[in-house]
Amino acid sequence: MTDAEFNSATVSEILLNCGWDKNSALTICAKLSYPDEKIFTTTLAEAVDAEPVKHCVLIVRDKFNLL
Repeated sequence: MTDAEFNSATVSEILLNCGWDKNSALTICAKLSYPDEKIFTTTLAEAVDAEPVKHCVLIVRDKFNLL
């Protein structure tokens, strides 16, 4: 779970600084169970530069695989 300080961008940056591969898959799950729910997958590298998502669930995998 993220918050205003540790959002999708800052958590991604922390993971990259800890040695995670920049192409690791990051699934961002926001506003779950609400009508405007959003679930999408990107990479750690892309998430660092993207608009931060607050108050969401992050799932990180070492391989980018949509299956």
